[in-house]
Amino acid sequence: MTGTSAYITHTDDVLLSLWKNGDKTAFAFFFERHFHDLVVAAFQRVRDWHLAEELVQDALYSLYKNSSNLSNNPIAYCRNILKKRIIDSYRTKKFSLIQSQDFSEQITDINHNHVEYKQFEQKVHQLIEDLPHQCRKVFLLKREAKLSTQEVSQKLGISVKTVENHMTKALSILKEKLEYHVYLGIIIGINSYLL
Repeated sequence: MTGTSAYITHTDDVLLSLWKNGDKTAFAFFFERHFHDLVVAAFQRVRDWHLAEELVQDALYSLYKNSSNLSNNPIAYCRNILKKRIIDSYRTKKFSLIQSQDFSEQITDINHNHVEYKQFEQKVHQLIEDLPHQCRKVFLLKREAKLSTQEVSQKLGISVKTVENHMTKALSILKEKLEYHVYLGIIIGINSYLL
């Protein structure tokens, strides 16, 4: 069986092909690759961290369930589903606000979720800062600069294998230290592939 570090270099289309053929680890990698960014995007629209997570999980589940009908670009499908879920949530929330007499409670909930998200975001940034020096450089180039494994390898003058090892180490450290339910196996295989 191919080592799990090899999945890091796969494109989304390759991961799609693999999980359509029964490789659950491929979907776990796709999930980990996009989950945080999707949640942040959803949060910016719904202003509710927990709702954003639920909407993204629902979109990813829909993707997983309907992947046999896709030939490529799974993230585009997922974003389209997420957009529809966000619109639905607006309709539901608007109806709830009309029915509710206590608007101040709604505002308090929004502010609370915003503070909670900011605290979580600060914790993530601090954990990234605390990563070993080279490990942190690789992680930031991959995740924030969006460089490919090959590009990181060339930029830092290290082998592709070393880049993969640093990424695996960084993800393992974050998973272990965050102790946050996003990283505790809410989707198939998410725990196993980081071990």
